[in-house]
Amino acid sequence: WSRLVGKGLGLEYDFFNLGLKELVKVRRTADVTPVIREMRMVKDQTEIDFIREACRIADAAMAAILPLIRPGMTEREVSGLFDRRAKAGGAEETKARVRAGKRTALALSRWMGGKVFEGPLLINYGARVRGFWSDITRTFYLGRRPDPLFAEVYSLVLDGLHQGVAQLRTGRSIYEVERAVRRVFATAGHEEYMVYTAGHGIGLEIHEHPVLSLPPEAPEDMPELPDWSDSARMYRALVDMIAPDAAGGPCFQNGQTFAVEPGIYLERLGVRIEDMVLAGAEAEFLSTFPRRLEDVVIG
Repeated sequence: WSRLVGKGLGLEYDFFNLGLKELVKVRRTADVTPVIREMRMVKDQTEIDFIREACRIADAAMAAILPLIRPGMTEREVSGLFDRRAKAGGAEETKARVRAGKRTALALSRWMGGKVFEGPLLINYGARVRGFWSDITRTFYLGRRPDPLFAEVYSLVLDGLHQGVAQLRTGRSIYEVERAVRRVFATAGHEEYMVYTAGHGIGLEIHEHPVLSLPPEAPEDMPELPDWSDSARMYRALVDMIAPDAAGGPCFQNGQTFAVEPGIYLERLGVRIEDMVLAGAEAEFLSTFPRRLEDVVIG
């Protein structure tokens, strides 16, 4: 610290405790958050390998616990099963947010307090390896045969995921991902039930820049969010994270990693499918847990 006395210092204001500024007695400071943020958007091969491993551990843990899930378990019990298995598999830190039944419609809720029973079961899970996170979601159906509404919405979200991921190519506008997803949802009249963005950057933090959204001016033209949704405030917070528009908007670069997470949240149920993707000449899935409808039925 003695070397800093009387000198200037660049700080990430989003993370730095400004009380330390007085402690080191620097002469002036500058907010370098945008510079660091831009540097973190593109990963080198070592960082990509860590993220790939975080995906592998998380997906393996999810596959291992599926046979253990039974009606009557609490959402927290299912979360704990994942945490234990992923850490045994090499994760430094884990997350598993579980919602069952109508609670799957709570798009951004983190509270777990319900019980698991026959019907939809949304599990948002991930693992951290060498500081880098994975963020994956599967919406399962607990029971022998999904009801028609679940099957319809699930197929639509899966199509939206594939159409959105296809846009993650070097040089293409980041806005094209959400546009592609919304086009799919609009064919079934469900666009208004996509209540937040199509995805986000990921790395040392689960949510990083850039956000996979519509252009900044677009939210004003979006349909009203459903009255029963609790997501309006959180959606606006995500929109605030959008990278500034310039020369047609930011474009994908080689080495950027994203969690692509299209979802439809009706009053009876919500379905989200989220996968980790590496941008490049062709988009590459980093998470590999099966995502076909027949693969997510827990009989």
